[in-house]
Amino acid sequence: VSPSALTQPIETTSTLEVPEETTQAVQFPISINTADKADFMALPGIGEVLALRIIAYREEHGSFTYLEELMNVEGIGEGRMEEIMEYITIGG
Repeated sequence: VSPSALTQPIETTSTLEVPEETTQAVQFPISINTADKADFMALPGIGEVLALRIIAYREEHGSFTYLEELMNVEGIGEGRMEEIMEYITIGG
């Protein structure tokens, strides 16, 4: 390799295939007893961490028997409950 070849810029081209994010339409009201992380994250004020807390609570304590039981989950108080109340149910 000649010394001048070492100082020449190398031209490369590549394409990166990025898969499109699959999104599902969420039907409201959602059942807090069967909802997955994406369903919970569709609710106002519920992010990934809180969605996972809800699911963990449900797995540890079993199905919710009433909506207000969600307030036992750290991060859900009266204000957040009021925001999501119209979007949730305990049934299917």
